[in-house]
Amino acid sequence: MFPLDVEGLELDHDRVKCNVDGSYFKSTRDAACGGVARDTSGNFLFSFCHRIGCCEIIQSEHRGIVDGLEMLWEKGFRKVTIE
Repeated sequence: MFPLDVEGLELDHDRVKCNVDGSYFKSTRDAACGGVARDTSGNFLFSFCHRIGCCEIIQSEHRGIVDGLEMLWEKGFRKVTIE
């Protein structure tokens, strides 16, 4: 591993991070998505989850990203990292 030099690195305190995920049950083709948003200190901001219905896994992943971005936008967050 290479050492990471973070000296002088400034945190962007307006930025939030949203981890999202989609799930898919092959037997029923039923899907869901969810996510959690945190600030730069790792403090919990909000979470979400919901059933999507019948779709493919890529659609559930996409829906999680879109839903997360919409909620962040509605709450006034403009600097966002999605994982």
